Amino acid sequence: MVDYKHLVEDSIAGMFFIHNEALTFVNNAFTSLFGYASVEDFYANHRSLQDLMPLESYRTLFRQKKQVGSGKKQAQDRYMIECYHRGGHSIYVEVFAKMNRQDDEVTIYGTMIDVSDSIHMQRELHMSEQKYRSLFEYNTNLIYSFDLDGHFDSMNPAVTDTLGYSFDELIHMNFEKFIHPDDLTMTLQNFNEAKTYGRHCSYEARVIHRSGQIRHTHIINIPIYIDGQITGVYGIARDITELKNYIEQIERLAYYDYLTGLPNRRYFEQKNAEYYSERRTATLALIDLDGFKTINDTLGHDIGDELLKEFSHLLLRVCSSSDLFVSRIGGDEFAVIAPDDAGYPSILRVAEELLEQLLKPLHVNEFELYIAASVGICSSIGQETAPMQLFKHADIALYNAKAAGKRKISIYSHLNDEVTLKRFTLVRDIQQAIAGKQFYLEYQPRYDIKNQRVTCVEALLRWKHPSWGIVPPGEFIPIAEESGLIVELGKWALQTACREIKPLAEAWDFNLSVNVSVVQIMNQEFVATIKQILEAERFDPRRLELEITESALYNSEEKMRYFLDELKGLGIQVSLDDFGAGYSSLSFIQKYAIDTVKLDKTFVNTLTVNDRNAKIFSSIVSLLKSLETNVVAEGIETIEHYHFLTKNECDEAQGYLFSRPIPVHQLIEMVVELPHICRISSAYRPASEQ
Repeated sequence: MVDYKHLVEDSIAGMFFIHNEALTFVNNAFTSLFGYASVEDFYANHRSLQDLMPLESYRTLFRQKKQVGSGKKQAQDRYMIECYHRGGHSIYVEVFAKMNRQDDEVTIYGTMIDVSDSIHMQRELHMSEQKYRSLFEYNTNLIYSFDLDGHFDSMNPAVTDTLGYSFDELIHMNFEKFIHPDDLTMTLQNFNEAKTYGRHCSYEARVIHRSGQIRHTHIINIPIYIDGQITGVYGIARDITELKNYIEQIERLAYYDYLTGLPNRRYFEQKNAEYYSERRTATLALIDLDGFKTINDTLGHDIGDELLKEFSHLLLRVCSSSDLFVSRIGGDEFAVIAPDDAGYPSILRVAEELLEQLLKPLHVNEFELYIAASVGICSSIGQETAPMQLFKHADIALYNAKAAGKRKISIYSHLNDEVTLKRFTLVRDIQQAIAGKQFYLEYQPRYDIKNQRVTCVEALLRWKHPSWGIVPPGEFIPIAEESGLIVELGKWALQTACREIKPLAEAWDFNLSVNVSVVQIMNQEFVATIKQILEAERFDPRRLELEITESALYNSEEKMRYFLDELKGLGIQVSLDDFGAGYSSLSFIQKYAIDTVKLDKTFVNTLTVNDRNAKIFSSIVSLLKSLETNVVAEGIETIEHYHFLTKNECDEAQGYLFSRPIPVHQLIEMVVELPHICRISSAYRPASEQ
């Protein structure tokens, strides 16, 4: 016979019996669920149902009362409720209960099984699922899966945002549609590596947004394994478009000039080395802007920057061929390099056209700026020339172009090396030469043809170099201008000339003429420097004449007018030197009220060549005299020239016929003897006039 009592008491399931909401029976398994050692221990602590569980669980336990209260006598249910363990923590139990109702008597009996571990596991699984779902849904990276044919199986919102399609549009679509055509072959190859061989792949590819916009992505492919078989491919992609753009900006800063947008020196050197490594010949032109420093210093760096931009645009227009590589290698220096034998004539054409174009002004804001350029060219045709050597030789040619008077093209020859060495030495030594008293002055007189007397002496700067001997002004003046030392050197020349000539000028009644550079004129302190020198040397400003060149008049009109007005206010005269050698505009003489115009010796040298040249000269003299301008002819070397000037009523003459430049101590003798010499010359007449 079955012993039901022991079966209930020893059951591993907790059993209970409730009568009218009172717990009337529990077995050992039941009390063990709640942490009690035995039934006796349980009842000894007077535990009631309300003590064993939260109110909500208590209500769930008795929810069957409603069912039996509606006419039914029995009801059964299965549910899970939270209960309190004796140790103070919660446990979760699954209840299988049956309720009987007999009149007003309600009884509930059933079993309880501890399912806490299962509940905790379910909660952990749920939390884990939420975490991974959050990682999937809210990840800024694109996370997706493909089937073996490359169709979307799943995707997070980052995929739809990047591609511009909804989830419903993308699901089951093939990824090939969204890959940039140039990257499709590589992308398919990496996809096949993952699905066929189970290999993880990492690569970059461009994807196309619905709008047509290109996005750069970094992609990782991961094979999906189920039961050891590859069933698809996971993908994780990161949008690196901004990173790519940032890298491009960094590379642009590294290889392009920020001001002009042209390739910079680093990029140029790379291109030069590339031609050499490919065993291709190359022709290189280095271009340097003449007078840029003056504009930069006088009109400001903002105008200088705009001028560089305008020049860059002009250079690009001239270099229309795709074979020409144009770059700015620093400051006001540019480079154009072309490969192969055809590059040489192309570079020559560019250089010639560029200099021709620069005869016209460049428009920068409200300014019309005239600027010249010097060009040095070297080619590796016919000889193997390393990149740095090609650059060095072009640089030597450039120095020679500038030394030749600027606005010149110089092509490198091995004979240039000594000339260049000399120029580099002069650049280095000019600062020391000022302090070391290597500079001195010589003077050349101007002769009044009508009154037959010396009216003015021109101070000419000379340099006696300890190694190179007498250095011509045409070599060291440009260097002084480029370095800015012409300001200090010009100040020394003016003060020395005033000091040396003052007693002679007062005794023999003649004036002093001193050349000034455009760099000095544009210096804000120059007028104050002139005043200071005149006061220190007590030199009469009415005896001083400052010579400027035609090119100076093409600088800032406002600054030039201010400078000339200041000189006029002091009583200083202004002469225009080398008229006819440059732009030769009579409008400048009228606009700026020039006192004296010195006709360049190139005019004089052609006087006796033919009647046409003589008539042109006579017309210019007449025009200048009609403007009440004193006219001086330079470079007079023959008696024929002198008689021609006399016949055409030229005011003054200057040249080797009268005197070479001489030291100050020889000046007195020359001033005394020159009128007598000229009277003898005047008595002579060419045979054609006798």
